[in-house]
Amino acid sequence: MTKRNRIALLSILMLIFIDGLGLGIIFPIVAPIFMTKVHGLVPPDTSQTTREIYYGLAIAAFPFFSVIGAPILGDISDRIGRKKVLLISLAGSVVAYMISAVAVNLRMGIVFIISRALEGLTGGSVPVGEAAILDLTDPKKKSLYLGLLIAFYAIGFSIGPAIGGLLSSTQVSSYFDYATPLFFAAVLSLINMLLLWAFYKAPEIKEVVLEKIKLMRGFLLFLDAFKHKTIRWLSICFFLSQLGWGAMIQFSSLFLLQRYHYSTIQIGWFYAVLGLGLAIGLIVLTPLLERYFTLKTLAIWSLLVLSLGMFVYVYSYHPFTPWVTIAISSIVNGIAYLSFVTIYSNSVMPEHQGWVMGVQTSVWGMAWTVISIIDAFTDHFSVSLPIEIGAWLTVAACLFTLFYNGKHAEEMGSH
Repeated sequence: MTKRNRIALLSILMLIFIDGLGLGIIFPIVAPIFMTKVHGLVPPDTSQTTREIYYGLAIAAFPFFSVIGAPILGDISDRIGRKKVLLISLAGSVVAYMISAVAVNLRMGIVFIISRALEGLTGGSVPVGEAAILDLTDPKKKSLYLGLLIAFYAIGFSIGPAIGGLLSSTQVSSYFDYATPLFFAAVLSLINMLLLWAFYKAPEIKEVVLEKIKLMRGFLLFLDAFKHKTIRWLSICFFLSQLGWGAMIQFSSLFLLQRYHYSTIQIGWFYAVLGLGLAIGLIVLTPLLERYFTLKTLAIWSLLVLSLGMFVYVYSYHPFTPWVTIAISSIVNGIAYLSFVTIYSNSVMPEHQGWVMGVQTSVWGMAWTVISIIDAFTDHFSVSLPIEIGAWLTVAACLFTLFYNGKHAEEMGSH
């Protein structure tokens, strides 16, 4: 790799790291800003049920609009270049985080939800970053450099919640409030823009025949997941698994706030442990374990352990339970997730890799959107009910995966 490409690669990896950091920063504050009556985003006399619906919509906005935005940004990057689209994406993040911060200060719940939608729509830097890395590197080392991308994102995400918890706590500084982490995320995104503009030199765009951009391509990819026989059963398994994990990761903030009365600092450290566990599962354990076990076996056992951890998480009231269970659950989820992604990749021929990765991303986004909406209308029955539903969906994913009998694309010889 040339010196120029090494500098460009580093700038992309830093972009991914800061993106993970920016996303993780908001997790400690989402539940408090809707549930707290004194400094919250909704009027003090708002009912608990309405607050929970607001919370669910705020959580659902990002993945739903990511399904729409990511494929469009990917298509545009093939036309005008990776660098321009990455800069557009980061500019969208700066604006979205600033709107979020202003919405928190002015107590405008609807505007905050809209800002999360904008962040989802423009925050397509990860898939475009993947494409940019593939442009720069040797195809034979694709797995190595994509692994680095995942590592940088996971490390950023694991650090972000701790920073978000600290920056939102008045115990740390009287100048801090719920808007501080959002302003900080906006500044990070702006710094990221400047670094990318200064150091990333995009390769020239090749002259190729491109299809017309489809605004609803993300939803069409989601439908492809269940139309194509090759990946239909796999997509059912993955969709169920992401419904389960989505419930766990998106509603733990509310769960910890209401059951254990956690502060934003405690919630921040909780999500930091979660991010660290994911990084260990994705980067360390999966590459090691797949030498000895099939990907299907890894997925089944990981989902089984994950479901058991989720049940213990909601049924045990011991104060140490959340920390032990999230550490184990996040590690095994990292193993299950990467196993599924690799099975997706192995299910099709090389010329269909872009398509199948788009399908996998759309299945993830729709699963997290659906479970957010379902849980928003069920958590008023019990604070633990959304995660209980997630645990049973994870059991279902485990059972469906047990009966999955997909073959490697090279064995089938076709898409």
